[in-house]
Amino acid sequence: FTIIENSATTLTVAVTGGTNLTDVAATGDLYAIDYRFDHVILRRGAWLVTSDKLGIEGALTVSESSVLTHFEATTEYEPGLDVVADTIVISSNSAIDVSGRGYLGGRQGDNGSTSGRTVSNALGSTVRSSGSYGGLGGTFGGVANPVYGELKNPVELGSGGSSDGGSTFRGGDGGGRVRLTANTITVDGVIRANGNNNLGNNSGSGSGGSILLEAGMISGSGSVQANGGVNQVGGGGGRVAVRYTTLNMDGSQFQALGGAGSNAQGGPGTVFLKSATQTEGELIVDGGNQPSPPDSVLLPAGLSFDTITIRNMANVLADAPIMVSDALNLLSGSRLSHSRGLEAGLTIEAARVLVDGTSAIDVTGKGYRGGWRDGNNAISGETLNSQAGATVRRSGGSYGGLGGNGGGEGSNLVYGAPDQADYLGAGGSSNGGSTYPGGNGGGRVTINATDRVFIHGVVVADGQAGGGDNAGSG
Repeated sequence: FTIIENSATTLTVAVTGGTNLTDVAATGDLYAIDYRFDHVILRRGAWLVTSDKLGIEGALTVSESSVLTHFEATTEYEPGLDVVADTIVISSNSAIDVSGRGYLGGRQGDNGSTSGRTVSNALGSTVRSSGSYGGLGGTFGGVANPVYGELKNPVELGSGGSSDGGSTFRGGDGGGRVRLTANTITVDGVIRANGNNNLGNNSGSGSGGSILLEAGMISGSGSVQANGGVNQVGGGGGRVAVRYTTLNMDGSQFQALGGAGSNAQGGPGTVFLKSATQTEGELIVDGGNQPSPPDSVLLPAGLSFDTITIRNMANVLADAPIMVSDALNLLSGSRLSHSRGLEAGLTIEAARVLVDGTSAIDVTGKGYRGGWRDGNNAISGETLNSQAGATVRRSGGSYGGLGGNGGGEGSNLVYGAPDQADYLGAGGSSNGGSTYPGGNGGGRVTINATDRVFIHGVVVADGQAGGGDNAGSG
């Protein structure tokens, strides 16, 4: 059909064949338009807002302090920016910027809830917690929404942070989403999908959004950012993915950092880079040299990579086997672990593994629960298959060696075989009550490397100390 007239209330079309408009459209529906141009030029401080797809035969040029962005989200509307062109040029001092245009923070816009919004506009982060996306949002008493999304093909909006419980100190909105497809992309300015900052009193910041770039040549002196919002409680980092034939930018120019917070940091998000010659691509998790929350980035199951680099104080959790055809690099104060009580533990399949002198594979206290610890509402610690182990009180957990006995009825029996380190460590008992819980047992690490393993830091699976007054350690 052909649009004849488009007023504020009426769309008039001429149907020349095919499907009738009334068969596919209804009053009140939302529709997106696919705009097509030979060239699009933004200059002299221009500001263009669109959430409809742009198809450009020639070049998109954003120059002279101009900005291209998409509309803000509402509780019923999820916008995005999708551009297909031959050439995309973002000049210095100019930007494609969708920061703070993702899911709403608590008490923002038409979001009447104190919670931030997350995937499908569901309620997410609770009071005094930030939004999560690629990395976990910081918390100062509340609970952040879970991380989500596909790191190799990120297309989601970032999540909003919560308010402080009222309407004065609202949560920050999440970052928006950008997808650019071209033969050549030049970034001398910035592509930005950062989360908005919270408004104070420990309300939550927004998480970073998503940026997906696909091009033959990607170059420039600028940056690509999907960072979490900052302030007292930092937002989680977003997700960036870049597919290319030739890349003339340094990996540090692509960012998905967690937001800095004076009371709680946001966890870093993910950056995925894949050249046309790679099979699986490279994953980078960069902590930005700020102490991110423990286990603040969860690696999804079922993915393989050519290389994984975890750096700059990032804390990463892997509950499914890590599959790397080349190298896993753990650098600059970073830490890799698994969730507590995961029977399979942490498994790494790689050609090479490097743990530098400041970093660790650390599953301390990630084994079976101690008495009155982490939801185990019993005096006894847990042992093999989560059965009751170190008994009654003041007994340490056993695995390869027998746990100590501080006056209780005894530790659990040793288990396993010396040549098969296949189990989690056992938890210790409490001191007889819940005030002084027992320590959790150590976790489990399996490394299968076809080439070599370099450990300049530590690989540690220690038991957790008991909580005092002769409570048993794991």
